[in-house]
Amino acid sequence: MILLVTETNVPALWNLERRLSALEGLGINSEKVRIVVNRWHKAIKNPEQPPENHSSARFRILPNDFGKASTSVNLERR
Repeated sequence: MILLVTETNVPALWNLERRLSALEGLGINSEKVRIVVNRWHKAIKNPEQPPENHSSARFRILPNDFGKASTSVNLERR
């Protein structure tokens, strides 16, 4: 499995598109590719829609929740 992680800004999404095209050019089966969208926010209409030309890639999202992320970083280790 190949795991690609991206954010929802234009440079990161362009980079994702280039990486997907490169993997395809190397003959990598797109069924082996998983995409994680980090810091997804509700303004994005359809987070499960893959980039054009890569419809078989599978997606997961991680929400953009600064409060929870900050709390988890500051928790004491026991």
